[in-house]
Amino acid sequence: MNDTADSEPTLVEILLSGSKVHKALRRLSPKEFVELCVKVLEADEFLDVTNTDGRGDGGLDGTAVTSEGRKLAFQCKRRGTGRAVGVGEVRDFESAVRAYGADIGLIITNSSFTSGAESLGRELGIELMNGGVLSHKMVERKIFVQPDAKRPLNPEFDYAAFGKNVHHTVNGVA
Repeated sequence: MNDTADSEPTLVEILLSGSKVHKALRRLSPKEFVELCVKVLEADEFLDVTNTDGRGDGGLDGTAVTSEGRKLAFQCKRRGTGRAVGVGEVRDFESAVRAYGADIGLIITNSSFTSGAESLGRELGIELMNGGVLSHKMVERKIFVQPDAKRPLNPEFDYAAFGKNVHHTVNGVA
């Protein structure tokens, strides 16, 4: 890490910290992952972020409202190493978004999306946030979680050094 408090983090520092967060995301339970996604959306200034995860959720893990009053429906996909979100999951989620009447659909994963899922997401207007973008958003906004005591997560980050220069988008939208 840089030694001076006012210095900007180097690209290597940013990538290493994002990588540590990305790996730590796999240690969260599915429920903890949804709770984390709610925190990230709140930090992104969505309003009325609600966790609807559970039985009878209609295929949604949560809902929110943009500052412009548009309805957002989101789904969180926590995956193990090497398991990407596929076309079928994007298609199923799009149906849930329509049934809910949302203006925007967003799938958030700690992993990645297959190229087919990315193409279908663009075609259907479903926003996709992969694990790399999620990790960097967490670093930028200093959002870190503590999983249950059975699997403690205590990443050693220089919190003050991050969030100054990293900018990410979800499907080209800041």
